[in-house]
Amino acid sequence: MARVYLCWDLEASRWCAVKVISDEMAEVPAHRARFVQEARAMAQLRHPHILELFSLADDVESPFLVMEHAAGGNLYDRLIASGPLGPGEAAYLMADVCAALQSAHDEGIVHRDIKPPNLLLTAEGRVQVGDFGVARFEQELRLTRNNMTVGTLAYMAPEQGQDPRRVDPRSDVYSAGACLFAVLTAQRPIELLGLKRTAALSRLPDGLRQIVDQATALDPRRRIASAADLETELRRVAVGLPGVGPLLLTPARLPEPPPEPDLLLDPGELLGTQRPWSGDGLIPGVLRAAITPTAGGPERVAAPRRRRRRRWIAALCLLLLGCSGGCAGLAAAAGAALARAGLLS
Repeated sequence: MARVYLCWDLEASRWCAVKVISDEMAEVPAHRARFVQEARAMAQLRHPHILELFSLADDVESPFLVMEHAAGGNLYDRLIASGPLGPGEAAYLMADVCAALQSAHDEGIVHRDIKPPNLLLTAEGRVQVGDFGVARFEQELRLTRNNMTVGTLAYMAPEQGQDPRRVDPRSDVYSAGACLFAVLTAQRPIELLGLKRTAALSRLPDGLRQIVDQATALDPRRRIASAADLETELRRVAVGLPGVGPLLLTPARLPEPPPEPDLLLDPGELLGTQRPWSGDGLIPGVLRAAITPTAGGPERVAAPRRRRRRRWIAALCLLLLGCSGGCAGLAAAAGAALARAGLLS
């Protein structure tokens, strides 16, 4: 649906993530509306374990969100690279996720797509819930059609797949329980939905087996009632579990802040183009695709007329496509590991 870029915010002097809707999605009104809905959900929430939204541009050809940058990547990549978390570590991490979910539920927002790729990590290992693109707002007409299912099957509550109109905060409780299973085993939690459920649960450590069982009860009426209740249970049990401590992450090595540019591009001019740009000493880039510098060096373009509107985003000095280039090798390696680990999103 979108691409995410690492950017330097000149005025705020910080790295941030810019999520840009794809051309194909931008042409469909319903998809544009869902993209804006993600911004609405994020803007409504303030919690240390929810990714912060800085800005939204929805009146341009390709709408984009400017968000807090989670330098530690996502939990899915962490599991692929390093395997399961320790029981205590997993319990504390998912308790933080539940605290974030309860904050959203208190505001009438159901996430509907909690899974390891959507759980982001700071460089210090603090978890943050992101990607509210399919979130549902209570007490208002949803963008989801009555016969349309959204979410990810392995982490989706049964009622969410059967009838989207039945989704409520307990559906997120199921997804959180499924995530707990995944981080404890580095395996897909799809077995929780089938005949192998008992065997799958038997692989979990003592103390967390019953919590996962209750959180992922197929009947929502038998499920742990709220994200807050699940958080309480996780923190209660975590005290006596081994493996407590910060996530063993390699700190992200971000570039140094770029120098003051002598070339500012208006976002209205940059968006929708493939033109390279550069300031002295900066890596060439464009907003929607990474490029390779030509043999003669980065090509310079004339600075278009500056505008007041969203001037700070025009001053972004470095645009790096987060899902291309160097990440291609990682994706290939992750694919191989995926086959071995059995963890799929």
